[in-house]
Amino acid sequence: IRPNGDYGVGYNSLIPSGGEVACDVVELTPFADKSVDAILAKHLTEHLIRPIQALREWGRVLKDGGRLGILVPDWRYCEAISCDPSNTAAYTPDSLKDIIAASGCFKVTRTESVEPGYVFMV
Repeated sequence: IRPNGDYGVGYNSLIPSGGEVACDVVELTPFADKSVDAILAKHLTEHLIRPIQALREWGRVLKDGGRLGILVPDWRYCEAISCDPSNTAAYTPDSLKDIIAASGCFKVTRTESVEPGYVFMV
């Protein structure tokens, strides 16, 4: 989560953030338990060193009935790690479902390809 106006990396280096909270996505200390309606992890999860810990933290802050959306490159169609050296993992729909299940916090309710080479899970 970037402070308001900060720029990210890659494609996000062109877009200033509208966020107002700066914190580690694995330790969302500014957020109380069950205080967030939804989280969209767009082109984020493949960069995490501890994705299961992040998923558990996201589960902690999401309200009951809250939604988590994850968009990652699909390794079957995009050589994600070779495309971006900051990627720490490459996912297929099955491997992403496995890591979500390993967190013990979420049930995947929908999986679809939203762009060529990308997978979106809710």
